[in-house]
Amino acid sequence: MREEMTKSAAPGGGSDHPVWHGRWTLLMAATGSAVGLGNIWKFPYITGENGGAAFVLIYIVFVLVLGVPLMLGELGLGRSSRKSPLSTIMDINRERGLPKGLDLAGWIPQIGSISILTFYSVIAGWSLLYILYSLMGVFSGIDAAGSEEVFTGLLGSAGVMILGHTVFMALTAFIIARGAVAGIARSIGWLMPLLLTMVVIMLGYSMFSGEFARGVAYLFTPDFSKVTPAAISEALGHAFFSLSLGMGAIMVYGSYMQNQENIPVTGTTVSLLDMVLALGMGLVVFPVVFAYGLEPSAGPGLIFQSVPLAMGNLPLGDIFNVVFFSLVAFAALSSSISLLEPTVAMIEERVQTSRPVITVIVAGGTWLVGIAAALSFNHWDEIKIFGAGIFDALDFVSGQILLPLGGLVVAVWSGWYMNRSAIREQLVMSDALFSIWEIAVRYVTPLLIVLVMLGGLGIISF
Repeated sequence: MREEMTKSAAPGGGSDHPVWHGRWTLLMAATGSAVGLGNIWKFPYITGENGGAAFVLIYIVFVLVLGVPLMLGELGLGRSSRKSPLSTIMDINRERGLPKGLDLAGWIPQIGSISILTFYSVIAGWSLLYILYSLMGVFSGIDAAGSEEVFTGLLGSAGVMILGHTVFMALTAFIIARGAVAGIARSIGWLMPLLLTMVVIMLGYSMFSGEFARGVAYLFTPDFSKVTPAAISEALGHAFFSLSLGMGAIMVYGSYMQNQENIPVTGTTVSLLDMVLALGMGLVVFPVVFAYGLEPSAGPGLIFQSVPLAMGNLPLGDIFNVVFFSLVAFAALSSSISLLEPTVAMIEERVQTSRPVITVIVAGGTWLVGIAAALSFNHWDEIKIFGAGIFDALDFVSGQILLPLGGLVVAVWSGWYMNRSAIREQLVMSDALFSIWEIAVRYVTPLLIVLVMLGGLGIISF
């Protein structure tokens, strides 16, 4: 995979901008960005908390209604400009003669992606540590109290958590420092096939060692009596966040996309793959959890307490705990590189400094904030920001404020401010389909995003 450097690769495009060759790289990179801890860690437990199949069905509808149109708009913005999210927004503002104050909108996805990475890396570090624990046989024959003790012991050990966080950030920085092609494209070239292979392996294990039929029924036999306003809000929010929308990652990846690649086909495929893999992880987790008589509504600790407990007491559990937490780590890494890249790309446009130096500086700053997030579980647990610990505050600000605002930026700038002929040129589709996309991204998607944001902030209740 060689790097093609393009000048004026698209209208208004930046010079010396890398372009990935072939649809496979973009498809795997964008899917890898979307398929992270949101689907591997969060989707199973929020599905369990919200009653299973009815929640899943609502989530699927929102992916199609909200996720796909926004995905296409973000890819179109990126390929049209061949620049970072900040520069893309600023260029459109100058072209339309908009006030300079609106340039601040370009900072929202940039800040959102890096703020997520500060605490995301901490959770990803847990998965690396759990690989080590599994190799050591810690979970072999473990009981519920022992599994809880391992997890609470991890949270209470600042040094161990910081070690996992440090190793994970170092892996992410190493890939990004090598560039868009030598780093991101090549790593995704082996990372995603391995991840997909592990999903298939774990599905097979779940099918033969777990209560697979019960897991399928739980995920695909809806009981709408279990649907609550909170569940609808959760499904809406997860459909948006699980696709990595509004954080600049998809926009940057779109800027590396070849002109001849079809954005509607690629964006829709990524959205569907993300959804299928989320459901696949549900089929991995729930049959194993049911086989050991555990509750699917165990909350955020589901994969770090219930899954190792269940697998540790099933045939070949130690081996499959290693495979499972390797899957979690690989998924997290595929997302973390997409979270670091927008900021590195933005700074690289503006300063005459090598990419490795920029990466070390940005990753180093992110790592330092991540240490504060890790310490909020133990030594700094009494430090509160508006009543929440550092980790929870970062999670709240990123998930409930920055990401919805970033999604609004994508919807408004692709649907309203970007030259209509320019976005029409990027989204090669029939007039009827383009009209449907335009209505969705101009009206439907912004309304849903605002509802998610207001609901998450507690301003309205559904």
